[in-house]
Amino acid sequence: MAEIRWTDDQRKALETEGSLLVSASAGSGKTTVMMERVLRYLTEGGDVSRLVVITFTKAAAAELKEKLTEKIAKALRQGTPHAGHLKEQLKKIPLAHIQTIDSFCSDIYRTYFEDIGRSPVFRVMEEGEGQAAFRRSLDETLAAYLAEEKAEFVQLATAFTERRTLDPLREAVTELHRNVSAMTDPDAFFDTAAEKGEDAAGYLLSDFRRQGARLERERERLLARTRHARLTKWESDLEALGEYTRVASALTTPAEAARQAAAILPIGAAPRLGNAEKTPEGLALHETLRRFRARVKAYIEGFTETFGLYSEERVARERNAVSVLIEVTRAARARYAQRKEEEGVVDFSDLEQFALKILSDPVRAAEVREGIDGIFLDEYQDTNPLQEAIVRCIGDGNVFMVGDVKQAIYGFRYADPDLFLARKEEFDRTDHGSNVPLNDNFRSDGRILRFVNAVFAEVMTSDFGGIDYRAEAMLKPELEYPVVNDLPAVEVVWFERSAEEEVGAAPPEIYSVSRAEPAEEAENPEGVFVAERIASIVGKVPIYDPVTKETRLARYGDIAVLMRNKDGKGFFSAFERRKIPYAAGDFRGEATYDDEELLVNFLRVLDNFDNDIPLVAVMNSPIGGFDATDLVRYRPGTKEETFACNVRRAAERGDEKAAAWLATVERYRKEAARKEVAEILSEILEESGLDGILIAAGNRRIEAVNVMIQSLRGKEYGRTVAAYLAYRKTEGGTPSVLQREGDVVRFYSIHKSKGLEFPVVFLCKAHLGCSRNGDGTKKVLVDRDFGIAVRLKDEDRAWSKSLTVHAFRRKAELRDKEELARLYYVAMTRARGHLFISGAKGRDEPVAIAEDGKSLVDWIDFAAELNPEVGLCMREGGLPAPLPASTEVAVRMPLGRPIALPEPYAYHAEGLANKYGVTALAKRTEDEAEIPYIPSLDAQTTQEGTAYHRIMELIDFDATELGEIEAAIDDAYRLGEIDASVRRPDAAVLQKALRHPLLQTPGVKRRELPFMMYLPAREVTDTACTDPILVQGVIDLLIEGEETVLVDYKFSGASEDALIKRYRKQMELYAKAVETGLGKRPDRKVLFVVNRALALEIP
Repeated sequence: MAEIRWTDDQRKALETEGSLLVSASAGSGKTTVMMERVLRYLTEGGDVSRLVVITFTKAAAAELKEKLTEKIAKALRQGTPHAGHLKEQLKKIPLAHIQTIDSFCSDIYRTYFEDIGRSPVFRVMEEGEGQAAFRRSLDETLAAYLAEEKAEFVQLATAFTERRTLDPLREAVTELHRNVSAMTDPDAFFDTAAEKGEDAAGYLLSDFRRQGARLERERERLLARTRHARLTKWESDLEALGEYTRVASALTTPAEAARQAAAILPIGAAPRLGNAEKTPEGLALHETLRRFRARVKAYIEGFTETFGLYSEERVARERNAVSVLIEVTRAARARYAQRKEEEGVVDFSDLEQFALKILSDPVRAAEVREGIDGIFLDEYQDTNPLQEAIVRCIGDGNVFMVGDVKQAIYGFRYADPDLFLARKEEFDRTDHGSNVPLNDNFRSDGRILRFVNAVFAEVMTSDFGGIDYRAEAMLKPELEYPVVNDLPAVEVVWFERSAEEEVGAAPPEIYSVSRAEPAEEAENPEGVFVAERIASIVGKVPIYDPVTKETRLARYGDIAVLMRNKDGKGFFSAFERRKIPYAAGDFRGEATYDDEELLVNFLRVLDNFDNDIPLVAVMNSPIGGFDATDLVRYRPGTKEETFACNVRRAAERGDEKAAAWLATVERYRKEAARKEVAEILSEILEESGLDGILIAAGNRRIEAVNVMIQSLRGKEYGRTVAAYLAYRKTEGGTPSVLQREGDVVRFYSIHKSKGLEFPVVFLCKAHLGCSRNGDGTKKVLVDRDFGIAVRLKDEDRAWSKSLTVHAFRRKAELRDKEELARLYYVAMTRARGHLFISGAKGRDEPVAIAEDGKSLVDWIDFAAELNPEVGLCMREGGLPAPLPASTEVAVRMPLGRPIALPEPYAYHAEGLANKYGVTALAKRTEDEAEIPYIPSLDAQTTQEGTAYHRIMELIDFDATELGEIEAAIDDAYRLGEIDASVRRPDAAVLQKALRHPLLQTPGVKRRELPFMMYLPAREVTDTACTDPILVQGVIDLLIEGEETVLVDYKFSGASEDALIKRYRKQMELYAKAVETGLGKRPDRKVLFVVNRALALEIP
């Protein structure tokens, strides 16, 4: 393979010494550069154990280990004088500090736990488990406060009460807890947060001064133009408008602004345009002046409305509420901390807080720095302040940070792109480090890059987005894309918004799975456009592959559809009508999503029967069995009534159906207290007959539900209903396990698409704006600079407005808009060869500045007015011809048909389950199950065998001394990984196994890899049936080094031939799972008999 030709900037990133901030634009090869820098360090004699490489996901850490392994292996194959040293480094990679920040903090804590008086024995909770534990702590805290009946708390609770529940207060405390958990010193923040209201109001006043100054500059430019054109009337009007554009210029306090707002007179009527002025030039200028006048009017209305909210009394009320809210939050956090300590658990935030506390000791930080030659931070733009503080403690002129502030899209996870910008500014003005930009793009056609540059050079500036795109971030094409078809490289298509809004107007009040409502869905013009475009491309249009440098016909798998949200309604029906295969993961709009949502609503009912929305949805489904006529009887008649209360009252009055439903819910609620979520869902699926309904509707729906249920098994957030619902609320859904394989168009949210690339991209619904809407629905707003603002219920029980809340929202609105622009930058840079952008456009006035834009539609139109190149890619309407008036309405397949197998296949279907575990399948190949006999382990029971297996999952393969193995066994019992009643594994047996050459093979070792896949039944069992069945299992060990080795642990005294014969089928299924998941087949398949330290090769 030819040697890499580094660009000048890449060479600078590789060769510059000291700390380095690499601003790596999309497609610039940042990971390649970072791994090359690591390899050069190792080649020069460095040791991988003295590096810290921080990523933000475990998957990214595993990928970096894999890339480094491949890079070293390649260097060894090509020949190097450093071969001996590199081979040693290859062995150390599995234990190298290439890890998430949480894992690094865990290592610091495990090493120096005594510094902060903590126990070394702990378990890290999964996110859903931690959320459930905090919720329990919060409920206990609120109960204690309610029992005390303190006046201050009663006032707070009253101000937050909604529909006779404290849910808004719970949400407020939880939101505050989450925010401060990402801060370096939560207590210090709490100490000053209540007094910072004036700072927020001052920011708002400063923002109005900034807006006014911008309008004043524009007014002066227009004044010069009107004087030149001798438009006297408009000149006078512009001079009068100066009183309004300068209204905030001299104001210094919110009280002054409030007095000014009360004194402002309305803006008068605009002067008319005389006949003499109706020239083309005059008309154009008149339109510009009209738009400007409208913006000044909107500015003044915003000023008077905003500062009309100012009230000393309201400020004092808010300050008191914030003080009590902080007190309650502190109490809940203290109770949560006590619960964690008693149970020997920590959450991810604890690990970071503990690590920072340890490293805040200069002596300890110096000791840690002594063992580190270099720190590498990937995706630095996604760092939060707590993580940044940790890195600053251990960095000493040796930190390599790589990221792209233009791709900072995780604000909802408390990532702060301002940290990236602050570090960049620091390196610009000091000698603390160097800045290196990487703008050479190795992904996209130059025509796409020109369009991206043309848009974002106008949108992203130092004032909006924090970066001067035109000066610092213009993408430069590095790949040559020959023109091989007539498709445009970029096409932008807008539809009239009214047309889109007519599609599937209001959803039905009740969704019924049994009837698969809504039964009719009008086709979405945008969805039709995308489907028609794809149909005209696949199999007909040649595309160029820059990797193979070959031209071939486009396939479905070359195409990705990206959206701001996960709502594919109107698109899926268009795809299905045109028989376009697609995979949509957890997108809404598919029947599979509605099925999953029904099951989740059932869990919500178990968690809180008084939550009317999920209750109605579940009752009007096969689970509840109520029809619309039944539900009308329980409909609330007043605001004080609830649907749930009426169901209870009906049951008390003798309504047998309501009573039976209450009994069903109560039975499942009791079962949920002792069963995991997957088991509960499996039972309701079967008992309600919902599984039969879904099977009748087609394989896709039952497959998706099965996968959703199976994905919860063995997960912390799947242990309880509360834990799962908390996890789902935070993460937005169940982890997607089902992926439709093969040649299909794939739907992604833009967030999920980050890091991916596709030959053809359709970026749809470009009219969608910020989902958080400036935090408009939150009852508590948190800002590191301004403290805390709260929305309270006023005397009329309406959520009140205030100047402080308005200030927080304004700042959040600007922050969210900047992140939205970055999100669309990410989306547009996913495309390699062709980019299609579509969306709905209203009749709103075009925006005058980027920060006024609310969507990509606004920003592209804004850029098009300033750069003609953008406009060349745009066209209206989108469809080559209007849809025929007789276009058939797409309907979903109705459910509820009886299941009937054709007679010839009845025999083959008999006895087949719709899912199997690989271990169970292995047993089906024998007439009788093996009776395990393990002489070296005495009369080992199944539980004891499982204990050995668990140790093999947990132990460090380099821990081959008896003392280390005994310590690992102790930890397993102490942490509850092995039940205390199970006999202790023999350390000598494990020592012999761990010293086997197989487990000492160099390479990345992946343990406990769960998988699910669908295979034809005849490939799995002894049958001629071709129906797909779900096969699931867990791969014990996969070693990826010079070759890929699949390992499965066994405990047996059977002969080698018998073991190979018995487990050949099982190992073949495992190998197929590896090939499906990783795209490569294992080179070797090995049964490892732990009790005999025996490795058996499976042919």
